[in-house]
Amino acid sequence: MSKKINYISFAREDRKLNNPEVRTDLQEEDLGIKKQIWQSSFNIVSYAIFILNDDQSVLSANKTAEKFFKLPSTEMTGKYCHEILRCKVNPVRQCPCMLAKRSHSRVETEIQMDDEWLQVTVDPVLDASGHYTGAIYSARKVTEQRQAEKALLESENKYHTLFDKMLNGYALHEVIFDENGKPVDYRFLDINPSFENITGFKAGDLLGKTVLEILPDMDPFLIETYGKVALKGEPISLEYHNTMTDNYFIITAYQPKKGQFACIFQTITEQKQAEKSLQEIEQKFRILAENPIVGLFISQDKKIKYANDRFAEMHGYRKEDIIGQPFDVLLHSEDMDALKLEMDELMTMGENFKKRFEMIRVKKNGETFWGGAMMTRGIYNGKPAVMGSIVDILESIRTEEELRKSEEQYKEIVEGTDDLIIKVDHSGHIVFANSMANRIFGLSQDDIIGMHISECIHPDDKDHTRKLIDDTVAKQATSTTFENRQISQKGEIRHLSWTSNFHYDSLGSLTDVTSIARDITRRRKMEEALRKARDDLEQRLRKRTLELEKANEDLHEKTKNLEDVNTALKVVLEKREIDKQEDGERILLNVKELLLPYVNELKQGPLTDNQKDYIELLESGLQEIISPFAQRMTSRYMHITPRELQVANLVKEGKASKEIAEVLHTTERTVVAHRVNLRKKLGLMKKSNLRTHLLSFQ
Repeated sequence: MSKKINYISFAREDRKLNNPEVRTDLQEEDLGIKKQIWQSSFNIVSYAIFILNDDQSVLSANKTAEKFFKLPSTEMTGKYCHEILRCKVNPVRQCPCMLAKRSHSRVETEIQMDDEWLQVTVDPVLDASGHYTGAIYSARKVTEQRQAEKALLESENKYHTLFDKMLNGYALHEVIFDENGKPVDYRFLDINPSFENITGFKAGDLLGKTVLEILPDMDPFLIETYGKVALKGEPISLEYHNTMTDNYFIITAYQPKKGQFACIFQTITEQKQAEKSLQEIEQKFRILAENPIVGLFISQDKKIKYANDRFAEMHGYRKEDIIGQPFDVLLHSEDMDALKLEMDELMTMGENFKKRFEMIRVKKNGETFWGGAMMTRGIYNGKPAVMGSIVDILESIRTEEELRKSEEQYKEIVEGTDDLIIKVDHSGHIVFANSMANRIFGLSQDDIIGMHISECIHPDDKDHTRKLIDDTVAKQATSTTFENRQISQKGEIRHLSWTSNFHYDSLGSLTDVTSIARDITRRRKMEEALRKARDDLEQRLRKRTLELEKANEDLHEKTKNLEDVNTALKVVLEKREIDKQEDGERILLNVKELLLPYVNELKQGPLTDNQKDYIELLESGLQEIISPFAQRMTSRYMHITPRELQVANLVKEGKASKEIAEVLHTTERTVVAHRVNLRKKLGLMKKSNLRTHLLSFQ
């Protein structure tokens, strides 16, 4: 602390010495020598240093400060530090000088001045009574270091993002609602192999079953969300974390049919793990960038005449032991001859000449380290001397090597992928594109760089894409997924599926967007072909149904002609029918008087399409109650479900699985599953005919 007080004293005395009226015996030899040591050391350090008064005004500034802030020392003297640093008119509350003044302790921080980043250290100076008398303000540029760290982080981010893309899983579901129309469950109707690979479930274990049967602890939020998609038809895309498996997904859900929803699953577990790794890497870089200290020295007659604590510590000496040591004892044999020549040459240069070196330094115990030195020629005790500063640059060398390896790895993967990868700035202009982007856009690298991304988007998709990006930025979201169409320079239209990562600065402003796109044109064409095939099949089914209805009418006419022949049989059948009718009428009477009036009242009220379907199913079920077939089936097999009874009744009537699926508004695969369950519950062998067996219950 006493040394820092002397700095301020010298600065104040320096101003007195420059005033002819007060120039007195202060120019004594001892004070002159001390002032010379201080002034030489003060000017050769690579840090910009201010000596501040107790009101934060500048008493003195070194040569490096003049270069940093492009102002002569005489012009900076008397100004407040925040004026020189081009801060606000008045210092902000977090001003390091104000913090040091209040806390009476060192304050270290980083600030931005125009395009430069400065690492600032403010040490308060206290008098013998502990009162604040001023401060020593030092700053060094760390812009290159920040850029290197940012480049390394961006490279790691690009490298890990490539693993976020994998084949998507697909699943089709039917939503199950309670009596109030609230989604409470959903049934699996169809899944693809990728879904099996992602979830570990097999189709045979899922189809026809509900999600709560498979996963009783299923998140109710997902059931409710999927229910809204199935009812309203509004697609959604969300990020979901499965806590049971610790996997992350981006789920896109849409409505293929009323009451149904389909999901596309994209696993992003590796991306989340990569983000965690990047946070750890970022933390390590911050640790490396904190609390840098520079070693200072003065060499004269090839011996160390002055060294600060850090210089001695770096070389394994105590400060008092390193003074007087030959300078070359700290040099490695590989660098010794060359550095001696450089220092001899330096002694012939002017005082303002500086030279930078990178060399292997030797500690007292024989260990070595890489040091970066800045040296200049000066005058010490009236004689020429070499003055300089040294920093340990081992970590910088390692960072550069890691950056080089990461860039090589990134380039190898980015240029070898089948996905389009681009990076755009905050205004939407492309600043990077891989070779796949060249092929999809049909442009050379020179033509793509600088082009606005909207130039390749299909006109019908521009507004939608723009709105999606604006909404993402407004929410400060870091990623989103979407699809759109692109038009190449040759007029070719491609469908692309995008995953975009958004990056922001410390103020929350968008800086750039990194995007990966997969060409899904072929998949879209296949989906369109499947849709047309399905429409054609439905049309053929309707035509076949009409033909069957006509054949049924012809059969009914022929049946009438046989009535005269079967008169005797008819008498017996009529008696039997009368008995059946009486029983049915009694049941029907009860149903009509007790149940159907309420059903009719419900039908007269305001109902949604789903509610109308449910009323029709209820009315159909009541009619089935009085059916002898249903009575016999349910009396002998109590465990048959209502849906299985509906399927059995339609099978008995000779309808195929496709026809039954159309009547029950479900999929053919679901009907097949119900038929398999019926055979099991009825105890039928594989070769037994299900319809023949059901007809026996007539």
